[in-house]
Amino acid sequence: MRSIQGALIVASCFQVIAGFIGLWRNATRFLSPLSVVPLITLTGFGLFHLGFPLMAKCAVVGIPELFFIILVSQYLPTWLKLKRPILDRFGVLFCVSIVWMYAAILTWSGPYKTYSEENCRIDSSRRMSASSWISVPLPFQWGAPTFNAGDVFAILTSCFVSSIESTAVFYATSRYGSATPVPPSIMSRGVGWLGVGTMLSGLFGGLTGPCATP
Repeated sequence: MRSIQGALIVASCFQVIAGFIGLWRNATRFLSPLSVVPLITLTGFGLFHLGFPLMAKCAVVGIPELFFIILVSQYLPTWLKLKRPILDRFGVLFCVSIVWMYAAILTWSGPYKTYSEENCRIDSSRRMSASSWISVPLPFQWGAPTFNAGDVFAILTSCFVSSIESTAVFYATSRYGSATPVPPSIMSRGVGWLGVGTMLSGLFGGLTGPCATP
């Protein structure tokens, strides 16, 4: 943890410098819808190997979640004909809340008997019952950070990838929200603030920095 803290602090300087000085603004000029859409698509495909195997571990909860997401985001907006695209934009939040309550009911009612069904329980790790109600993070709670070149290079690469991904999501979000295109200067400052978030994450003992993901 101390090595991760040090790597996050050093790597965050890349985002802060590239964002607030304006270096990232020059890079965003080469981005267009033709380059942003494939980038977001490939990012989603990169998470494919995590989504479906985890869903298969508990099909009782995973399949209803997939069904509700498709229903709420693709069909209900057409059927209900709402004036505002509430279901389009917040469909995932609604579906996760509904299915989590469904999983909680199954957990508390006690239908899970076998070991394989432990993946379906919301308290299988016992983290909710063992966690405190209020926890105030303190700077360097794991001790003084240490700095290792290998860890710094790994986190620096992740920061660069997250900056590109966040930039693509900024463009897609403004497009999806029917807003004006984001100016390169604003985009650059956004990446700079991502660096500030990464630095705060390193100071307070976080495992990763912020990133705008699709």
